[in-house]
Amino acid sequence: MRYTYGRNGVAVVVGFETESGESFRCLGPSTAAACARVGEPVDVLHDPRHPKNAEVAPVRYGVAYAWSVLALVVLAPGIGLLVWILGG
Repeated sequence: MRYTYGRNGVAVVVGFETESGESFRCLGPSTAAACARVGEPVDVLHDPRHPKNAEVAPVRYGVAYAWSVLALVVLAPGIGLLVWILGG
């Protein structure tokens, strides 16, 4: 995976190989692999009969949202405790 500049801004370039050994590349929106780094593997969705019509699989943000909620749950009482300690 790598990034490139396209007509609509930054795009993701992904190379993949089919089961028959053919190599292909596909472009995807930068949001498709938002948390992936250059060189990391990403999921590609393609029809084996038409591998040229491949798409980069969208990122699932469930884990990121879960960590954000957990951080807020811990942060809010922590700030309250800090105010209580410093204020009183």
